[in-house]
Amino acid sequence: MNSNGKRSVICAALALPVAVLLSSVVSWYFKSRNPDNVDITAGLAYLRPILLSAIITFVIFILVGLLSAIRGLRNDSNKELSILGLILVVVVTVISLSAGIASSGAGKAEDAYRDQKAKAFFDKLNEQSR
Repeated sequence: MNSNGKRSVICAALALPVAVLLSSVVSWYFKSRNPDNVDITAGLAYLRPILLSAIITFVIFILVGLLSAIRGLRNDSNKELSILGLILVVVVTVISLSAGIASSGAGKAEDAYRDQKAKAFFDKLNEQSR
């Protein structure tokens, strides 16, 4: 039986799509109900529950995929699906982490640009007031 290998492939393949779907549902729930009465037009509104739901879902799917692949390598009669599941877990994790790092870098670049423009504005304002 190759049930562990199948489970690992399915979990690895669905980790990111399910995490994105769940975070979108959480975002929709919080922004439609707005329990904390915040400005939901702000990009960071309810960011913590949205990110937590995505990260926890992703980690659970990846862990189940990883554990199923390892178990499949030990117990399944045909190890091909378990190897494929293990490769998928590694590739999905590496690409997702790389995307997160790139996104963080882009955010830092935007913040630095915004700070530079604000500093230039206030420097010019100070020059004019003298």
